[in-house]
Amino acid sequence: MPLRPSVPDQGPCFRPAVFLEALLLYCILFLPGALRGESPPEPAFFSISGELTRIIAYNLPALALIWYLWRKDNAFPSLSLKDLFAFMWAFPSLILTGLSVSMAAAHFPGQAQGFRAEAPSGAAGMTVMFLSCLSTGYLEESYFRFYLGGKIRETGLPFWVFMLISAVLFALCHLYEGPWGTMNALLAALILGLIYIRFRCLHGLALAHGLYNAAVYLASLGAGTP
Repeated sequence: MPLRPSVPDQGPCFRPAVFLEALLLYCILFLPGALRGESPPEPAFFSISGELTRIIAYNLPALALIWYLWRKDNAFPSLSLKDLFAFMWAFPSLILTGLSVSMAAAHFPGQAQGFRAEAPSGAAGMTVMFLSCLSTGYLEESYFRFYLGGKIRETGLPFWVFMLISAVLFALCHLYEGPWGTMNALLAALILGLIYIRFRCLHGLALAHGLYNAAVYLASLGAGTP
């Protein structure tokens, strides 16, 4: 029986088709945020009905779609001790980054200083706010870290490529927050990307992301936003 010639291992290579699904998903779910323009000078009005509608009509269906596409090829991550370590690194890092960008923006009066939100009032408003922030945290971490990271790992490209692509795409869908908000998103994505590469977990990053978003609302409450 003739021997078949051996084919040398070509190693990892760039395969554009791997990114096609991820790019289409980004354009559908996140690109509209890049087209909204800069944030208004006044804090965004918090509406319980509006946030509930966004959770039910956008966050949860988008998250279900990402998890469905993800689980076709990967096991869903379980909660582990790594999530605690990731949270302990991510949450204070996001807070420090946000404060640093806000302090830098304060030296440039007249420019948009990032997203400002009106804090909700009452138990119902606070509950909806936390649910909205948590579902947003899970949605964005599921796509920008785990899903996108998995697609890039399939190509065998180095980790810095994932860091760059994830951070740029994440920043683009925060363009509506103005230049300082976009810078904050870019830095936050780099931090979260590094922590993801170190721990490879979802829940700790999603919780840190969601609580940081909630902290933005609570900061406006502490500042006396009407």
